[in-house]
Amino acid sequence: MENILFTPIKVGSLQLRNRLVMAPMGTNFGKGDGKVTQMHINHYAERAKNGIGTIIVEAMYIHPSGAHRKWAIGMTNDNFIPGLRMLTDEIHKYGSAAVAQLNHTGRINAFCKEGAHNIGPSAVPHRVTGVIPHALSIAEIEDMVKCYGDGAARAKAAGFDAVEVHAGHSYLIQQFVSRLWNKRVDEYGGCLDNRIRFALEIVAEIRRRVGESFPIGFRIDYDEMIPGGQSPEESIYLAKKLEEAGVDVLHVSGGSNETPEDMRKLIGTMYLEPGYFVEAAAAIKKAVKIPVIAVGRLGADPALAAGVLESGKADMITLGRALYADPLWAKKVQEGRGEEIVKCVACNQGCIERLKIMEVITCMQNPLLGRDIYEIPKAKVRKKILVVGAGVAGMEAARVAARRGHDVTVWEAGGRVGGQVLQASLSPGKDVFREIIYSRENDLKRLGVPIILNRRASVEDVLSGNYDEVIVAEGSTPASLNTQWINAPIVKNTLQFLEDNQPVEGMPAAIMLGGGSIGLEGGHQLAELGYKVYVMELYEEVGGATVPTVRAALFEELEKSGVQIITAASLCEIDGNDVYYIQNGRKKCLHNVVAVCPAVGVRPTTALAGELTKVGVRFHSVGACTGKGMALECITDACTLSLTL
Repeated sequence: MENILFTPIKVGSLQLRNRLVMAPMGTNFGKGDGKVTQMHINHYAERAKNGIGTIIVEAMYIHPSGAHRKWAIGMTNDNFIPGLRMLTDEIHKYGSAAVAQLNHTGRINAFCKEGAHNIGPSAVPHRVTGVIPHALSIAEIEDMVKCYGDGAARAKAAGFDAVEVHAGHSYLIQQFVSRLWNKRVDEYGGCLDNRIRFALEIVAEIRRRVGESFPIGFRIDYDEMIPGGQSPEESIYLAKKLEEAGVDVLHVSGGSNETPEDMRKLIGTMYLEPGYFVEAAAAIKKAVKIPVIAVGRLGADPALAAGVLESGKADMITLGRALYADPLWAKKVQEGRGEEIVKCVACNQGCIERLKIMEVITCMQNPLLGRDIYEIPKAKVRKKILVVGAGVAGMEAARVAARRGHDVTVWEAGGRVGGQVLQASLSPGKDVFREIIYSRENDLKRLGVPIILNRRASVEDVLSGNYDEVIVAEGSTPASLNTQWINAPIVKNTLQFLEDNQPVEGMPAAIMLGGGSIGLEGGHQLAELGYKVYVMELYEEVGGATVPTVRAALFEELEKSGVQIITAASLCEIDGNDVYYIQNGRKKCLHNVVAVCPAVGVRPTTALAGELTKVGVRFHSVGACTGKGMALECITDACTLSLTL
């Protein structure tokens, strides 16, 4: 039986080879002039080549004031057309349809080009920056409608098969629809019919410019997910009106881009179940007859993606971060190799957060992303390589080296692989992090690379092996609680305590001493097991090094679990099961505490590196043993090293 994901579908006059759509996610591959680069072309062509039927290219700004980031692609004049034509030609080479997403960020444009300014339906300040946008006049609205039409005409001239208009995520069109941002009292404000007028005028203008046979899609929010924002009922009404106006397909999402708290709902973290927006698509599909596209971590499981289509809840599914993690997702599914998919872990470290800081994207699961490399190159000379440590950095170094053709052996001092990432995966909601380990461990197995557990390395071992290259990935160990209370009976080895604990009754009290990721995630874990948890942090803020979208989601989970966060507090005394601390100059006490778990960070493990240095043995260090804390950094550095060997 043919997988429904790979059955053809017609959108307007356009025949698509399958139901798989690449989401229009940003890359920062541009050079600041709005033009397509060779990296853009290679990036999208790679996904088309490997089976994605429709490629929606990242958002293109239709007016200079609408560039949502410095490195975005432009569609403001005809000078952009030749580069875009090169892009569409390359996508078409592999039988995929190319769709141009047209956008204007409106009032939430924090990255305007020099000389541009924020605009919106009304002068409502940004909730984070406080920047007040210029409220568009009627004449300016009419000009903006024309800009969308111009953009669509240029897209058609550049060889795109369709356009998608972005009308969600609190960008300009949605700002007109939402009562939160639209305070106008003219024909573009007030009742819903007035607030959707801008969207419908854009449809009419685009249709006038591109003709009846050129498909038009709209990306809409089912729910803006902000109190007082665009509601599901309003979205259903808008969907029907868009269909009546001649829109050919609806791409259903939700949420806002304005704050990290908003974005945690828009850009699903590991705390949101795969398929979290499917029911939104289903509700829109019930209201219209045109095809509907569903989103929301559907790449986590091919069976889930197929099930959405089989159930009739949507007609097509979008893959975003899943195609960053594994460009071969579609190819593997179609060939019956779904178990080989390298799965996105929804960490947002390499994609979403790097977009926000104007850095080229990468991916924890695919550190080749952003390098314009799609196959690991073979080494000119085969080497014998020893990797010491089977955390994720060690395994990544070993995996890339083996794919280059080297003879690689991995030694691990402990009884299992994964290091600190394995520990992190024990936290509620973060079990998907095990995929970081599984994908590398399974690749090493396919490559025939031996991982020898419980094998501690010594200088003598290294020297006797006659290795051409030695990679040291010793990892890190938890930092000690440097106080006189370290030996108190209720002070526990944090990692051991978290790993060994079972559900408890009676809500005994436990303290996580430190408000970094270990403290917060460990507190979440203990709370889920039935403890009354306190996270105690010396400074005023907690979770500072955690990715903002993930931090916002984690705080929500902590609140649900009843975890109490105590900031600006320092431990001063442990008396049996009473724990005393100083906060704002006052001594306070927590009673009946059964466990104090230091979570004051980690320190690099450098024992072997130090010994090798003493005897003059050349080696490379990667991962946490170098002082790097984020898994993304460790994996990226390991990949970079092995690409040079």
